[in-house]
Amino acid sequence: MTVSANFDLNANIYTHATSPVANHLLVACATQHSSVRLIDLRSGSSVRSLVAHGGAVLSAVWSPRHEHALATGHVDGKVRVWDIRRASGLVGQLDQEDSLGVVHRFDHAVASGLDWNHVPHFRTSARAHNEGVNGLVWTDDGKYIVSAGLDRRIRVWDAATGANTLASFGSIVQNRQPKTVDMFVTPARLTPIRRDLLFYPNEQEILVMDLHEGTLVSRLRVPGLSRAAASQGSSSGLNVKHRTMSMVWRGSGGHGLHNGPVMGGGSSFGAVYTAHLDGQIRPWMPLLPGSDEDDATPDPQDADEEEKTRKRKALDDAFRSLMGRQVTFN
Repeated sequence: MTVSANFDLNANIYTHATSPVANHLLVACATQHSSVRLIDLRSGSSVRSLVAHGGAVLSAVWSPRHEHALATGHVDGKVRVWDIRRASGLVGQLDQEDSLGVVHRFDHAVASGLDWNHVPHFRTSARAHNEGVNGLVWTDDGKYIVSAGLDRRIRVWDAATGANTLASFGSIVQNRQPKTVDMFVTPARLTPIRRDLLFYPNEQEILVMDLHEGTLVSRLRVPGLSRAAASQGSSSGLNVKHRTMSMVWRGSGGHGLHNGPVMGGGSSFGAVYTAHLDGQIRPWMPLLPGSDEDDATPDPQDADEEEKTRKRKALDDAFRSLMGRQVTFN
């Protein structure tokens, strides 16, 4: 295998993204510079820069439905939405204070007698987070954008209007490292309507949360790592060997999606794969049919075993839901 092309961007690269649906071979590069760099693998050249201001670009993700739409997260707390076909490129900017979106702004312009084509469609000062945005993901049906910031907040946005859906994930989210957060949402139609699950790498554990309600469904932890150890490691920043650096969903329910953080594969039960700072890649598998009967029944007098069984059942229920089985989360 040999190198087919080399691109010198003269900057540290935080992450890059390719479109899962486009005919073009453009790669969006998030670097320490404020502008987003686009390079073309087909021509082997650096095509253009999407000009922005306010510091480094920490995250980038293409729309899974529109090949020319790109969202980027910046160190100044802004999330910008681009249409790469346009000369200026920028078509939107997510606003944490806006829960109504572009429809409300259109109605306001009409009521004020203004020409919608000649008024700003968003506030140039709008910010999605109070600190840098180092995590972005689009749901694979293209309806929602999920952002994560160094302000330890996760926000869900209506992709059609740009409105903040006001989903609240509470105070359990840890995000203090100036690196790109690798999170994903379960594939469309794998869970009931509006019961999508967000998988988020929370230092020593993976949080599984309801995307629209923000409620915690499950915690995935490396075997042998207790809740106390996970919490202590997250708060102190010292115990980092189990920190999740990257993760991917692989399995059934992808509906033909073959790349990106959520990949299809209709012949398997599905799994989550995580890569950790200790050099290990760990698969998180669902409980397969028949496993219930194979498990030894714990001694009901043993409190530790009962606690382990309870935690294992919660994890199994979450994965069964992902596999399409009917499970109700309260």
